[in-house]
Amino acid sequence: NVKWPQIEKNEAILAKCRKQYDLVACEPTSEDSFRKVCSSVDCDIISLDLTQRIPFRLNPKQMLAAVERGAVFEISYAKLLLDNCTMRRNVFSNSRSICRALRGKGIIISSGTSKALDLRSPADIVNMATFFDLKLSDGKVRTGSIRLDWFAS
Repeated sequence: NVKWPQIEKNEAILAKCRKQYDLVACEPTSEDSFRKVCSSVDCDIISLDLTQRIPFRLNPKQMLAAVERGAVFEISYAKLLLDNCTMRRNVFSNSRSICRALRGKGIIISSGTSKALDLRSPADIVNMATFFDLKLSDGKVRTGSIRLDWFAS
């Protein structure tokens, strides 16, 4: 996961990561870096820190352009399991904003955890997705159609 506070420095890092890894995730931290990641950066997953208020406006046109290029936006549910109401509220609010902007397309829901006990079943994730304003039927389709070619080494 490459954080993007300064665009120019990270493009060289991204090129190195592209050679070593099959999947590369970028985490833009400013509006300029978000615009750049959505428009032209070659990454597979765009991840945002959903535990804090996003410091810029999510532009649906930019986000849909990234999805059309083959990128997906990641929603990580691990922070929802913590006992911090503000953090949990921010994750739900930001996740809803992402889902509305993308109209339910180009979204992956990941655990974002390193502990096995924090993993949830596909049915739990589909249920959680309804709180992000994703349709239940779409969620069932997504859990059944995991692209295994992404995970092949």
